Amino acid sequence: MTGRRLGFNTRVSFSDDPGAGLREGIELFRAAEALGYQSGWAYQRHFDHYLSSPLPFFAAAGQHPHRITLGSAVIPMRYQDPVLLAEAAGTRDLLIGGRLQLAVSTSGNAGWDAVFGAVGTDARTEAERRQERFLDAIAGAALHIVDGPGQGAPVGTQLRVTPHSPGLRSRSGRARAVSGRRRGRPDSASG
Repeated sequence: MTGRRLGFNTRVSFSDDPGAGLREGIELFRAAEALGYQSGWAYQRHFDHYLSSPLPFFAAAGQHPHRITLGSAVIPMRYQDPVLLAEAAGTRDLLIGGRLQLAVSTSGNAGWDAVFGAVGTDARTEAERRQERFLDAIAGAALHIVDGPGQGAPVGTQLRVTPHSPGLRSRSGRARAVSGRRRGRPDSASG
């Protein structure tokens, strides 16, 4: 069975007691590792009785199992600030020893614009813009070069997301595949 990996997907659901549901989700990851699973994936689902933000959950869940890979399935970029998400992802990945895998998408739900805020372009275009910014940020790219006074750093300073987790970009398979197609490269990852 060399080369095969055993993983699972979950929605981390809850009803009247969200805290209990989140703790049960953590226990699921712990039990899965004890049973020999190599990866566990949690869906993100807004406005329902499911996990709405997987990264804080992974920071907690990753402290209990010590080998299992934790993955997002999937984070819609239309509703994320790409730089803040990159900072959070880098922090989580470092806290759990480089076991975070991210799947991000350019899909969305136009009905949610009333909550998250409408944009001046269509949702897909905005999601693609945010996805590219996020991918650059987790890759460690300079997001801005200080070009004048009053920007919090000396002129010429390259501003990058910190903390940076060097391997995180290579573990962002779905994002890499979407990005590769946009740039005309062959699809190099499965998501």
